[in-house]
Amino acid sequence: MYESFHDRLCRFGHSSYEQYLGSDAWKCFKINYTRHQALSGLSPRCFVCSCGHKKKQKLNLHHIIYDNVCEEDYEDVVWLCREHHVEVHGYEKKNDCLLCKAHILLKESGLYSKRKTKPKVSRNLKAEKSNCVTFPARLSKKEKKKQREKKKKQKEMVKKRRLRQKYNSAKAKWSKDQIDRISRELRNQFPSALDEYNF
Repeated sequence: MYESFHDRLCRFGHSSYEQYLGSDAWKCFKINYTRHQALSGLSPRCFVCSCGHKKKQKLNLHHIIYDNVCEEDYEDVVWLCREHHVEVHGYEKKNDCLLCKAHILLKESGLYSKRKTKPKVSRNLKAEKSNCVTFPARLSKKEKKKQREKKKKQKEMVKKRRLRQKYNSAKAKWSKDQIDRISRELRNQFPSALDEYNF
């Protein structure tokens, strides 16, 4: 007697496929499948691009056939990265091919998106770089003068900011005579402060 996909899920106590994928039974199967691969000397890798399991790129266990859902064999599933898992299902619908062959056909066609990989630096180059001693470039007299002026301006700005804060706190707490005294202080120290801060 033929049993539909939905009826099979219901028989094992799952209302939907998504609920089954979140169940302990599926998690347990994934662990057992990973152990089975490890005993065979294999590590989890995407069937299409051969990338491993990383923090940024997680692998999904893709069903090749849905006939044995909830009682899968190890031959019914294959590892795919998230990106190529979506592409396999898209390729199946677009080319109207069997799901059990979609991942193989996609890999053979070469139409899948290639992952950008960083060029590998040899260990010798790394060792050479670590042994190199780098000296800071010498500055010309003009550049040194510019740096000194820049530092001087920064110090002046800090002083102005502090005096401004002092003035603002005075506005809130002190009498009119004390505020006038602080504003006079500002005028004496920074003649341009009157224009900048509207004292």
